[in-house]
Amino acid sequence: MFAALLLTLAASDTSGITWISDDWERAKKEALQKKKLVAVDVWATWCHTCLSMKNFVLTEAPMARVKDSRVWLALDADQEANAAFFAKFPINAFPTFMVIDPATETIVGRWLGSGTAAEMASFFGGDDQRFLADAQRMIAAQNYAGARQMLQQQLAGKLAEPLRTRAVAALIEALWKLDPKLCAQEGVKLLQTENTAPGLDVASMVAYCATELDPALRKPIMEQVAARLAPVAAQFPAGLTTDDRSNVLGTLIDVYDDLGQTSLAQAALDQRVKLLEAAAQTATAEQRATFDYHRMDAYLRLGRLPEAEAMLKASETAQPQDFNHPWRLAQVYLKQGRGAEALAAIDRALKNGYGGRKLRLYSTKLDVLLLLKRSEDAKKVLAEARALQKRLHPNRVRQGWIDELNLRATKIEAKS
Repeated sequence: MFAALLLTLAASDTSGITWISDDWERAKKEALQKKKLVAVDVWATWCHTCLSMKNFVLTEAPMARVKDSRVWLALDADQEANAAFFAKFPINAFPTFMVIDPATETIVGRWLGSGTAAEMASFFGGDDQRFLADAQRMIAAQNYAGARQMLQQQLAGKLAEPLRTRAVAALIEALWKLDPKLCAQEGVKLLQTENTAPGLDVASMVAYCATELDPALRKPIMEQVAARLAPVAAQFPAGLTTDDRSNVLGTLIDVYDDLGQTSLAQAALDQRVKLLEAAAQTATAEQRATFDYHRMDAYLRLGRLPEAEAMLKASETAQPQDFNHPWRLAQVYLKQGRGAEALAAIDRALKNGYGGRKLRLYSTKLDVLLLLKRSEDAKKVLAEARALQKRLHPNRVRQGWIDELNLRATKIEAKS
């Protein structure tokens, strides 16, 4: 057992990278002094792909070849202290990786989502083609139309892989931000990408965008997404993390549900549970948290609520400062109508919650108080949430979180 423990510790991080946490000014100053670029990981505690990259990819040996060429900065998206950074460098999704020139504060490279350690080392090392870096800069600057034009021009020629797949992924992101319907209708023509994380994310994003379409227009797109991903799920290629594979299965479940193909959705759901449970058995407590969100979703779909409860309790015991575990536990209790336990859990989550994400925790507490028929208490909690919203920097608050609070406010008024 002692030998196994040593092996686990030795294998935990072979990258040799030392990260600066939540301090752009410090990273910039150090990079200027050393005449280096800054490599940035924008992540969030609730983002399963962020945790997958942190726990399984960025610690791997291929990253060691670039560890001395950059200053490394990890930014928690929910930390209010990082608001000034995000005012300069807006973020569309998580995780987002960037390479930034500290002298000019311009983005040299940008990568959205997952990748292998070898891919990330190549990216952080500056191996991107000029046009892709330019297009990513446009996306970061919210010039989605310009990025679309540039990427479409390049894709009209013959791009070698993996460059073509990354160009397609960037184009899909630009189309999504321009118009989700456009993303679905044009993206469905670009589904044939590499079976890498960026390539498979293209299909997932097209399916997500297609939900904005009327059913008649949506159906053929969903059918093509299913046809693209089903063979991948039948035999996953090497190089994909457990989280990557779970993402593919999650997309298939949603697509099959949308198409009314219940048996196929159930089979994908069963496969997903087995995949995640097997990965969790061999992971450390910190690594297991990577899989909690997808496992909880799968258990709730299957009606296996006791297993969801046991999993989240174990995670909270292992990581008592992480607000995500009791927050999710409160949602499981809500499903069971166990209001008192849900209230205790969400209060534990709120104690450790921070940033804009805390608004979602307040929404859950409002759901609990409405279940318990405590309308007056709900009004007080809603006022607390509104006060937090006003204190937060606007770029740290998503419109969806405000919409959730507004929905609860309507319910509270109706109950009153």
